Amino acid sequence: MANKIKLFNKLDEKLDLWIEGKLDAKIKDYQKWSEDLNVVLGYIKKTFPGRVFIIAHSMGCFVTSLASPDGVDKVVFSGIPNSNTDDITKRIVGHFTKRPGGNFDPDGVSIFPRSSGAIQKIGSSFWKVLKVFRPVDE
Repeated sequence: MANKIKLFNKLDEKLDLWIEGKLDAKIKDYQKWSEDLNVVLGYIKKTFPGRVFIIAHSMGCFVTSLASPDGVDKVVFSGIPNSNTDDITKRIVGHFTKRPGGNFDPDGVSIFPRSSGAIQKIGSSFWKVLKVFRPVDE
């Protein structure tokens, strides 16, 4: 059984996670995700001796690449998104605007109604980082 731990990032926001890696946090943008990853890795290195491996999937590949964490023995990328972030942005925006109530606002808050009925809000910093982020060049 996994132990639940509490960590705080640089913004003093609580990160609730299972040490197995399940993260339950409000996420605002790639930069914040990468900072959160480094907080979690710092805790793991202090608490659990030994080698550290990251298995990153999909957007986690972008986050791990942006974080460029030190002291990690090996990183495995799985399901890497298309590194052409312009194409990714166009696809996300198209997906957002297809749903009733969906709104893309790169300078404000974009609204994405989920199929579950929940509303996902994505701030402008997400779009700004995505616009200049080139994971293959990092």
